[in-house]
Amino acid sequence: MRVPAYHVVGALRGLSLGLFSPLWVAYLYSRGMDLISIGLLGTLFEAVKFIFEVPTGALADHWGDRRSLLTGTALMVLTWVGFGFIQGFGLACVVMVTWAAGEAFMSGAYESWISGLVPEERLTRTFLDNSRINVIALVLGAAGSGWVYQRSPTLLFLVIAALFAVQLGVLLGARFAARSPELAHAPEKPSLGLRGMLAHTRASASDLLRWRLGGRVAIMTLFAAMVFDGIARFYQPALVDRGTSPQAMGGVTFAAALVVLVFLTLGARLTARIDRAPLAAVAAVDLAVVALCAAVVLLSGAPALMAIALLLAMEDVRDPILKSVIARGAPQARRATILSLVSGIGAAGEILAGVIFGLLVSTLGEGSVFVVGAALMLPTITAGLLRRAAGDEPSAAGLGSSPQEKG
Repeated sequence: MRVPAYHVVGALRGLSLGLFSPLWVAYLYSRGMDLISIGLLGTLFEAVKFIFEVPTGALADHWGDRRSLLTGTALMVLTWVGFGFIQGFGLACVVMVTWAAGEAFMSGAYESWISGLVPEERLTRTFLDNSRINVIALVLGAAGSGWVYQRSPTLLFLVIAALFAVQLGVLLGARFAARSPELAHAPEKPSLGLRGMLAHTRASASDLLRWRLGGRVAIMTLFAAMVFDGIARFYQPALVDRGTSPQAMGGVTFAAALVVLVFLTLGARLTARIDRAPLAAVAAVDLAVVALCAAVVLLSGAPALMAIALLLAMEDVRDPILKSVIARGAPQARRATILSLVSGIGAAGEILAGVIFGLLVSTLGEGSVFVVGAALMLPTITAGLLRRAAGDEPSAAGLGSSPQEKG
């Protein structure tokens, strides 16, 4: 059976993520950058990604998903070639900008590409399967990253660049959904001028906000991004303060990956039920997040470690469901922009997390992250459990047809 190209790309992206995520901070530190400089680089990355998210989505709607993905992948090749030769803060800033721009070009266009090829009734399962493939590849990459890094840090980043070069080849030979003749010349197609891009973005934002279901997804994305980013930033210092060994912390990451695989496999078998009430399903995950935050605060030792592993897994369980809701409901003419708007909302949440949780940790300690995180999940749970109202399905003047939401 032939593997779809979007699954191959998902595997390559996961393998690359597994190779660089455990070591890129340590690499920058070895290049003479202190923790403040590394923190500034992280903030630069998040800010640039936030700025680029929506314009790149509009470009994808104009160019088509293929060109946007090719542009993003080419930027990632340049990023990781440059990463291998970083010697100072200036080049590191340039690399962070190209990295963030590359991620932004790919984010909305990737989901839009899948949505154009997969029938609506199979879309949620396809997103869940793709996430599962991504996680498996990530684990394999992480397992080999240390071995390559010990031989040569530069070699590691050149290997990552080579993987993105392979991704370029896959995209060049991949099948993309053909645009209908009506859509290719539709007035909704954005011009490349600033005025046309702004008009297209305003129309896409209006669609998202007038579509009550989309507005609920936006709320759930914003608050959850704040919580998960805050936990990802500060759970390791919290474990260090509790005397957790590095081996145990590595076990947390591995356990989180296994939990993600179990939940994604279960979700793929329950897609029919999930599609009947997708936001209610995500709200159930978010209720579990609140309970797990409480467990981390109240427990110690192995139970607390397991609670953190489960927490780290929850974001990857809920995201494919929310992406499916948006991808199925958005019109093809503005789908990439609307997906990018949602990603931009998530990026804004991550920026807010750096400020809010940074202040909390400096005054109240790392444990406050889990207490405040549990409180911040309450708006997402409320949005997910709201009963269907008349505005939950977009009108013909808005987004067109949409899946039935009964959550």
